Amino acid sequence: PPPMEKNKNSNKKQGFGPKDKEKDQKGIPKGLTAHPSLQAASQARMAKVLRGLERRNRQSTMRNIGKGDSFDLPKMSARQQQREKERLLRNEMRREVPSLGALLTRLKHKDLLPAIFFIFSRAACDEQAKSAYQTMKGPRDPNRFLDEEFEQFDIEPDQGYERRKTRSRAKKKKAQLLEDRDGRNFRPESNYVSEEVLSSYLDDSAVSVDEGAFDDSSPLAPGNWEFYAKAGLLNFMKVREVASRIEVFNEQNPEIAFEDETAEQFLFGIGSHHAGMLPAHKSFVEILFRRQLMAVVFATETLAAGINMPARTTVICAMAKRSGSGSSMALLETSNMLQMAGRAGRRGFDTEGTCVVVATPFEGHEDARKILIDAIKPIESQFTPSYSLAVNLLVRGEGKLDVARDLVSKSFAAWEKRQAEQMITDKIERHGGRVSEILETAAQERFMSTLIDSFQIQVDRRRATFDLAKLQFLLDILDDRECLKKTSKAYVSLSKALESEETTLQYLLNEASSGMKEGDADLKEISAFIEEDNADLGKQISEQRERILVAEKALQKNPFTAIANSAQEIIDSGSPEGQVLQDHLEGARTKQNSQQPLTATELTEYAKSALVIARKTRKLTKSNPGLDPESLLLQAETIDAVQDGSWNEILSIAKTLVAYGCLTIENGPETGEEGNSDFSMENEYYENATYCLTPAGLNVGMLGFENALWVLTAIGGAWDVAGTSSALDSLRHDMDSQDWSDEDDGESDGTANALPAAAEEAQKLLSTICEMEPAEFAGYVSVLVSENNRGGGMGQDLLDQFRLLTATQQRGIQSALLTMDRLKEVQQIHAVGTGCNFDIGSVEVATAWADGCSWSDALKLSGLPPGDLVRVLSRVLDAVRQLGNLPFEPIRGGEWITGSRGMEQSDSVISPGIHPEVRKLCRNAAKCINRYPVKDPLAFETDVQEESCDDDENEHPLGEPTEESDGTDSAS
Repeated sequence: PPPMEKNKNSNKKQGFGPKDKEKDQKGIPKGLTAHPSLQAASQARMAKVLRGLERRNRQSTMRNIGKGDSFDLPKMSARQQQREKERLLRNEMRREVPSLGALLTRLKHKDLLPAIFFIFSRAACDEQAKSAYQTMKGPRDPNRFLDEEFEQFDIEPDQGYERRKTRSRAKKKKAQLLEDRDGRNFRPESNYVSEEVLSSYLDDSAVSVDEGAFDDSSPLAPGNWEFYAKAGLLNFMKVREVASRIEVFNEQNPEIAFEDETAEQFLFGIGSHHAGMLPAHKSFVEILFRRQLMAVVFATETLAAGINMPARTTVICAMAKRSGSGSSMALLETSNMLQMAGRAGRRGFDTEGTCVVVATPFEGHEDARKILIDAIKPIESQFTPSYSLAVNLLVRGEGKLDVARDLVSKSFAAWEKRQAEQMITDKIERHGGRVSEILETAAQERFMSTLIDSFQIQVDRRRATFDLAKLQFLLDILDDRECLKKTSKAYVSLSKALESEETTLQYLLNEASSGMKEGDADLKEISAFIEEDNADLGKQISEQRERILVAEKALQKNPFTAIANSAQEIIDSGSPEGQVLQDHLEGARTKQNSQQPLTATELTEYAKSALVIARKTRKLTKSNPGLDPESLLLQAETIDAVQDGSWNEILSIAKTLVAYGCLTIENGPETGEEGNSDFSMENEYYENATYCLTPAGLNVGMLGFENALWVLTAIGGAWDVAGTSSALDSLRHDMDSQDWSDEDDGESDGTANALPAAAEEAQKLLSTICEMEPAEFAGYVSVLVSENNRGGGMGQDLLDQFRLLTATQQRGIQSALLTMDRLKEVQQIHAVGTGCNFDIGSVEVATAWADGCSWSDALKLSGLPPGDLVRVLSRVLDAVRQLGNLPFEPIRGGEWITGSRGMEQSDSVISPGIHPEVRKLCRNAAKCINRYPVKDPLAFETDVQEESCDDDENEHPLGEPTEESDGTDSAS
């Protein structure tokens, strides 16, 4: 600008986006205005699409050249035109959106590397990395130059790149000590070298390898370094260091050495990073990128959180990804977009960072702007009480729940709810009772919205439980406001008509009853008239009852009756959507009991609220200009969303622990009797009780599983000592009586009288576990701690997976299923929502790995990506290590299942916790699993008491004599 204008505007802060006036008009913050070239391209693209659509509409008549006659094409409907428009627009976008390879080349020319490309697919990350390096490499032998390449890269043929004779790989160097940042030395061959130590060594130390150590047939050979430097993204010195680091890694980790293709990617300066990779490989990529030895990384969004890998540029390759269920695509959340974009810009290297958001055939610059200007979702509390937490809080509270109550009151969820309640209370005091009315209406409208979503879920699942055609018909009524209004009014009219008919019937019945009482002698003269009136009255009563039946049938045929019945079926199904629907129904109800079934009359009130919520909100805004109804309703939804059941969940967990003999109550009820009567007390009793910890309870408190009680129960360390699940025993007995003879029934009854059913199950399970080998036990533990993995199960169904297990594992899993059903029954009685992991998809690979199979064989056997397999096996290793580190409890004779074990704090029957034989089995299984790349540097603690009780461990776990152990399995 001219000097005068420059001085005139020098004191003004210049923004990067539109002026304030334009911002006020569009409501868009500064810096988020689409570039004029993008807008022009979008307008030109849309104009081209509209011309194509218009040309399609004009072609209403075409001539059939072969026959000479003409026919009319059907005219497109509005919906067909919209679909055709979207199809044409996607085709135009595909032509204009650049490939990631072209984008990478452009970033290189603009000096915007290193860069992180965020792709929301593991397979796509590997594919793009492979495509990028192959594009740079070209169609050549990986170890030889073509003739034209010597001229292209100005390389003399006599520089040693001609292959003379392939030398064998150099011998592995003797193991050297590795030194970490703290000066500690470790041997790389040791099973106790952690990934952190290896990463620390490689990250802090320069690696130098003699060029003679490389194999000439390998891509790492020095003869290829110049080519990688010329064609790739790294200079010669960086290529040399990358090759040296790869060679060192491969020599020290032959089981998980990098393949030649992956090594070539690294030499070109390209890598991938996602959860499907081995942790050691991911750490290697992170080290290269941090040390500027890698220019491009194709990664999933997990790289954006918690990993120190800053870049000059981040590229977000898509603006939508699949939702949690994996069924539909949804735009990225604003927080995720900003988290990925925030990786751009390296402190100490760059003055600014660049984030590139790539358009796709489905999302354009308008979607990008929408994501960036949307509000960030608020933080939500994830506090969920667990068995381990409850036990540890009891220990801190010296047997009282005061500490637990204080913790729940200080949780973020409780604070958030108090804040929202206080805000709403202030609004009600300031603006009067209309706020309460609008909140009640909003709760009812939210229930109707949830009901529609629940119906849609059932239709999408195509469940056989429901009549899908009928459910779709009801869903159409709920979706159409006018139809919903008419149907609701029709039901109200029919309901009032039925009420009127019932009132008339009651009047006639009262009249008939009063007429029968008038039996005085003075009325004998007119008895004939009375009998005639009574006959006429009886006829009217019969006709009135018929009219009532007709009205009831009409009411039953109304769709609102079917909607109410279907909604109640969904609530009673116990499904996740049914639980959400039940929660919103309780929030919508203000007077009646929340546990009563949903009625059609009640549903008409909620439908009316759904229809008038907008009008009431407008009225409230006009009468109270300073009130924001939207924020008020948002706060109300926050209160409903925050679960106020954390304290109730802790009480429910305490009841379950008492039932399973993990806790006892001082001066409390007897727990050894049958039935559930002893546990039907009010919550106040359990709130003020003083608890004592049993050995099983101590085990639960030391375990770090999501459901520690389930894991302890599945290894025979706890069972339902209180008989809370007696109804389940009765059901099983009734089912067994249909298939067994009278003689077998008598034998079964005798066994049941000798030992409770729950204890008998625990005894059978414990005996089966003690028969397992360490490798078999490792596979069994994987059932308890594994989750559903990508590609898990090796593509087999459940029955095929079960057949591949050993006979001992099959018996153990069958017994564990019985104990799991019992625990679920007790948890349901006490309203504990913690689930029980049970997945046999990883049993075979966990057993094989503990039995000594190679890493490559484990990968083939599991069908899992390396990173997922490491997590599965590491989870098993962590589980057996936790169980093996539980306190040693000696045992004498056969008192493990039936005795109280001499506990001084209670005379009740308790659970003894982990058996010494199972504890030893856990330690032996951990030794079998603990080998690279599944490593744990921690060693087991040695108990003096355990060493003095070796002879006791040689006894049978149930107190029966057995052969002496050879002593080779004793714990270290």
